[in-house]
Amino acid sequence: MITYRKRFGGLFLLLQGSGSSALRAVVPAAISAALALWMNEVQYISKPRNYMEHPYPYQIFAFLLGFGLVFRTNMAYARYQQAIQHASFMTSKWGDAALQTHNFIVATATTPSSDLLKAEVLRLFSLMHALAHLKFRGDYHLDHLSFDADSESIKGHTFPSTWEGKTIRVVGSDEAPGPLTSVACPNRSSDVKRYFARNTLPVLGGHALSSAEKQVLEEAEDKVFVVMRWLVECLVQHGHAKGFGVEPPIVSRIYQVLSDGMVGYNQARKLTEIPFPFPYAQLVLMFLVVYALSLPFVVVAWVETRAAIACFSFFPVWAYFSVNEVNRQLEEPFLHAPNDLPCPAFQRDFNKRLSSLSFRRPDGGDASFFSCNPRSGMFFSSLHARNGAGAISPSEGQNGKTTQGHVGGGLFATTTVGGAADVDGSSVGMEMMGRV
Repeated sequence: MITYRKRFGGLFLLLQGSGSSALRAVVPAAISAALALWMNEVQYISKPRNYMEHPYPYQIFAFLLGFGLVFRTNMAYARYQQAIQHASFMTSKWGDAALQTHNFIVATATTPSSDLLKAEVLRLFSLMHALAHLKFRGDYHLDHLSFDADSESIKGHTFPSTWEGKTIRVVGSDEAPGPLTSVACPNRSSDVKRYFARNTLPVLGGHALSSAEKQVLEEAEDKVFVVMRWLVECLVQHGHAKGFGVEPPIVSRIYQVLSDGMVGYNQARKLTEIPFPFPYAQLVLMFLVVYALSLPFVVVAWVETRAAIACFSFFPVWAYFSVNEVNRQLEEPFLHAPNDLPCPAFQRDFNKRLSSLSFRRPDGGDASFFSCNPRSGMFFSSLHARNGAGAISPSEGQNGKTTQGHVGGGLFATTTVGGAADVDGSSVGMEMMGRV
């Protein structure tokens, strides 16, 4: 995927050849222009141009081709957007499941065994996400997974936060592409394999798959489904052995969110397994070839100067083939580099999200409740009031009692919905607060 800046009206984009579909359309357009120039010379030698009195019959064919390209563009862009939507949905749901699982295990107990379980759960989440993106890009080689140290698994470029003066950037690359670099997409199988080998997907854990795990995954048809089964098995065994520190109905949310992520995975997977309809793609290509070969006849019949003949034969064919090339790349969102969706960047971003679960909430501080904008009016908050200047009086913190206090420089009225005063005098409960 290429990111770029739109400064100076985007004029700098005209100088970039990386990922451009326009350069790939030059060859058929040049053939059409050369054919038109050759026909022009033959016409001057043989006979006058009296075989076409009006271009209207040819315009009907040109309109049909244009509408066919427009419909294909709409469908191709819809596939591209669906791939982004479903892949992001999958990542979001599995990230939520990892967060819930991690915190529920922490709520059980903090022991060496629970630490090992947390590490194994995060490794399985990272492995499942990486295998999903291998499937998206049509990669079936487990060797294209990298098992470096956890610090290395989250390094590398994901999505640029600062531009550093670069006009165009390929996500996942250290350098901005030059004007003539990576003009052709890796369409051949050998080029695609080399591209996949260079762009491996990192997995958290710091150690490679065991021989038994690798054998099972190589034999499995749906590797993501197998890893999800391992993950659920770990959670079920932990639940039977020690239980979770929360109620069972809340724990069931883990399995629900995991299932939601699997829905997103299958929705994105279908875009990889089911190609754009063959009859439509074949028909559009046939129209393009006929157009490139027949346009010189029309141009030569109505244009006389050589420069105009070359231009009017080159640019229409070049424009149509360029649009069709864009469609070809959008129809397979995870395949054609550098315009593909960056699976390695998605994986590193997910690993960073998992690694952030090790950050603990800092202790101390005066913020005893989750603050929100006081201007929003009434809101609920888990309030732990303390004695002291400006604090809410604990003696009045009974159920249904209304108290007043100064919080953040403003005067608030609080009504205890449920809860009672602790032994140390602090009121714990769900309270409704509003500006007085």
